[in-house]
Amino acid sequence: KLDKTSGLRLINQKVIVSDSLPDMAVGVYFILRNLPGTEEFYLCWTDAYRRKKVFNLLMDEDGNVLVDWHIAYDYSDEDPEDVKGIDGVVDADGNLYIIYSQGETEPVLGGYPTFGWFNHDYLGVEGEGTTTPPVVLLTASPNPSCGGVQFILSTNETTTLKVFDLLGRQVSSVEISDGTGFWNGTAYSGEKLPAGVYTVVCAPNVFHRFSLLN
Repeated sequence: KLDKTSGLRLINQKVIVSDSLPDMAVGVYFILRNLPGTEEFYLCWTDAYRRKKVFNLLMDEDGNVLVDWHIAYDYSDEDPEDVKGIDGVVDADGNLYIIYSQGETEPVLGGYPTFGWFNHDYLGVEGEGTTTPPVVLLTASPNPSCGGVQFILSTNETTTLKVFDLLGRQVSSVEISDGTGFWNGTAYSGEKLPAGVYTVVCAPNVFHRFSLLN
């Protein structure tokens, strides 16, 4: 930490991340973003050469950890995968929105990116402690499927799911009523979609991958 007026060094080599230290590379693998109107910062990074996870913590201007590091996104069970580029902005409410390349289907940052976000209140910056958000599960059955697929949301809500192919293109949508919906494997045009892996998305952190067979 340097004094912005004199340039004098105030803090040198302070340990921020400890205990089972995940690798952190400097550059496009690491971002530090200020929360507006505060001296608090989001720190996000990918795990360097392994590049299968995104980590996050909250710290103050002196490097004191306010919300300890945790794994925000984990793609280690998906092969291949290469999370190697990351960027992000903070809105006026203090929510951090990140964008990162996901090498299996999104080859470059800015090409077919993956989005995520960290809620200011969820991280416990304001109020007393943190609030655990409700867990929303989205499943597909059968998976893989030779024809129709039933989607089930654990919240029993009514919404519209979006279906994407491996190139990140939206190819269809599915109406969900009372937590369930049925899709016959066709595109918007009514034509049968080719065999492959598709992703159905309800919200940024609520999605499910499934396979269509011929």
